[in-house]
Amino acid sequence: MRMVGMGLVDDVATGEELRERLPANEYERLINTKNTAIQIID
Repeated sequence: MRMVGMGLVDDVATGEELRERLPANEYERLINTKNTAIQIID
């Protein structure tokens, strides 16, 4: 786990969960954004 700003955490478990549940192209788009949570909501 590493801090990525303003109390946000980049943790391995979340990345693995997203990878398992999303199509590869959508996963790649999400992990390359500044705020993954907002992109998921959008």
